[in-house]
Amino acid sequence: MGKILRATSTVKRAARKGMKRMSEFELWMEKTERYLDLSEQFFREFREEEIDMNQIDPNHFDESLSANLSNNQGQHYEEVVIRTYKLFEEIFERYVGSLAKERALLRSLFKRHAYCSKLLTSFVGYIAGSIKSANPDKLRCALAAASVDSGSADFRDLWLALGSLYLSSANEGIDSSKIFRQIAQLDANETSHSDVSKSSVLSAFLESEYLRSLLLKEPTR
Repeated sequence: MGKILRATSTVKRAARKGMKRMSEFELWMEKTERYLDLSEQFFREFREEEIDMNQIDPNHFDESLSANLSNNQGQHYEEVVIRTYKLFEEIFERYVGSLAKERALLRSLFKRHAYCSKLLTSFVGYIAGSIKSANPDKLRCALAAASVDSGSADFRDLWLALGSLYLSSANEGIDSSKIFRQIAQLDANETSHSDVSKSSVLSAFLESEYLRSLLLKEPTR
């Protein structure tokens, strides 16, 4: 009987150790993936066209994005998109403060959720419309999303969103160029689906004629 009790205690201790090995980050990842699964299923079943970035006004990104969603997909679709954006905010706020190994796990979420990944560019524009203070956290969050999205073969749509993000943050007194370079450096040695350096999109944007033309048209404060 004593041997059985000792064996049972050993199993219990091993089980407790196993539970401890699942870190807070892993638990959070598990919960987050369940939420992403729900959004992914909705978008897969909806099977509507992607957001047409050509219809988005970069000077009024948030309002024109909402109008585009309502006209093309309906109110319920817009509600699910906004809820997914809120989840993205949590994911990318975490991403910025994570270790390289954890960032790799977070990027893998989007490899497994292709429909959600299609919203990353418009998410950058959504954040641009929500920056209302000199706190740079939202800017970092959006740039992290842009770095994960930078494997796109044609990143002109992403640049449109980045332009709105750059101007809106600069107009709130944020050193946009500095934060852009910080996030570019964060993942400088990591590659995307197409083996293009993630940092290259953010760095190329800062050196682009597109940004220079934006600053000439609308000088920041």
